[in-house]
Amino acid sequence: MDILAGQVVHGVRGEREFYKPVESVLTKSSFPLEIASVFKNKLGLDELYVADLDAIQGSSGNFRIIKEIKQVLSMKMILDPGIRAPKDLSQDVVALADGIILGTETLKSWQAVRDAIVLKGADNVIVSIDIKGPGLLCNFDGFSSAQELVREMRGRGVKNFLILDLDKVGTSQGPSQRTRELIAGSRDLDLYIITGGGINALEDVTALHELGVSAVLIATALHSGKISNRDLESIARL
Repeated sequence: MDILAGQVVHGVRGEREFYKPVESVLTKSSFPLEIASVFKNKLGLDELYVADLDAIQGSSGNFRIIKEIKQVLSMKMILDPGIRAPKDLSQDVVALADGIILGTETLKSWQAVRDAIVLKGADNVIVSIDIKGPGLLCNFDGFSSAQELVREMRGRGVKNFLILDLDKVGTSQGPSQRTRELIAGSRDLDLYIITGGGINALEDVTALHELGVSAVLIATALHSGKISNRDLESIARL
């Protein structure tokens, strides 16, 4: 669930200036609490991924709205609150999120990685490897590939990764080849891997599971109805 200016938006290819409020077969609302309620009560989901796009872009975030979702629905939440430096790991954010995402698009401090692991434990810290255009979105010098950065992060104690190809987000075109290659190239590192971007059908999820992925982010396919309750039951059995 991507939240921008207080509404859930349909993200397409990471082109945020064009994001519009989500249109869904599940509900006429684009308000975050309503969308989350539908995910929980209609689809039976109990874990929610939230990206605070305002915070990621460096402006005032949607913490009040996100906190309300947590308090009302008690869903497990993995949250990308736009962490850049240790100061962004506020007590409120650390307490609210079950899992904290550190996105390479925003992250600028190795100390923030260390602090997040200390504050939440390695099992509850997820580094998002953000890919767009020709390659990796990263503020750290010296990394020519996403694979190099994954291995460096692993050496610093990170065990959980989100592989996110922004060019595929919201397109319903299936996961990208470079996502598949990065996942396959990380098999020797004993990682918990989540991926997202382009998921369009149950077959996409099954193929990623066979590749070694532990979890997937699904949004567009739920709002369009291409992945149904029955499909979600099949995914839960993988």
